[in-house]
Amino acid sequence: MTQNNQLALLVSYYLSRCDKDAYKHLGYLSFSQAVGNIGKILNVKPNTIRNMRDEFDPYHNNPRIGWKRELTGSRLKVLRAFQDTDDDTLLEIIKEILTNNEFKKTEEYRDIETLFEERVQNIGKKKTARSPVFILRGPTGKAAESFFIEYFKKTGEPIKGELIDKRDAGCGYDFEIKNDQQTCFVEVKGLSSENGGILFTNKEWQT
Repeated sequence: MTQNNQLALLVSYYLSRCDKDAYKHLGYLSFSQAVGNIGKILNVKPNTIRNMRDEFDPYHNNPRIGWKRELTGSRLKVLRAFQDTDDDTLLEIIKEILTNNEFKKTEEYRDIETLFEERVQNIGKKKTARSPVFILRGPTGKAAESFFIEYFKKTGEPIKGELIDKRDAGCGYDFEIKNDQQTCFVEVKGLSSENGGILFTNKEWQT
């Protein structure tokens, strides 16, 4: 599968899962307009994107029947990787793919490459609580996490203890800090400007 088709598959998953809200949130008036423009951006045929979307349809609550067959290979990887990602977070990932001309040079793109290259061993296996969880972090988030690690090393705040990295554990927070008396759970958020909001996923809120 080409790099562009990998990205098109992620976008197609979003189009299936969020249906009409998907293309509206991306600024399109119709699905046909969406796949036409997305096809140009990714250099992928619109019918390819349409067919990819249809493969995911039986797994989502939308009115289309889709392709009545079991997902395999790359399609199953995408479903398993993103099924626990909330809609708002998924939308931000798709926007980054479609609007950032330098996306293929980012760490986020290398994360996606890893998703397709190194998860073959999980296909066909039952998902368990210890199965690998795919997490895509934006550049602002990564910078904030690095800042927090250095800040903790210098200050010992918010509490002194052992810093445990939980970012790839899919547990709803980024770090644990443990000492003999207590455990502190840390979720790091970063802003790209002096003002703005932050986004919590459903899992982060629940945790």
